Amino acid sequence: MVKCDQCQDCERTCPSAAITVHVEEKTFEWEPFKCIYCHACVRACMHRAIEPKANVSSPGYKVGKKAFKA
Repeated sequence: MVKCDQCQDCERTCPSAAITVHVEEKTFEWEPFKCIYCHACVRACMHRAIEPKANVSSPGYKVGKKAFKA
């Protein structure tokens, strides 16, 4: 199973600053109200640690521990 390695590629790629990676704490914050759902973070993550939620009626991402395969 692949997991987030705290590389911060998703954070640097996000055009709306919706992701903050806390390297020392090995945690992250995702702010859904800032997110424009462009999937830039998904494409930037070479480890495929970010999974877009499959929900046609309400686009979004999984929030919490399941958002990143850790």
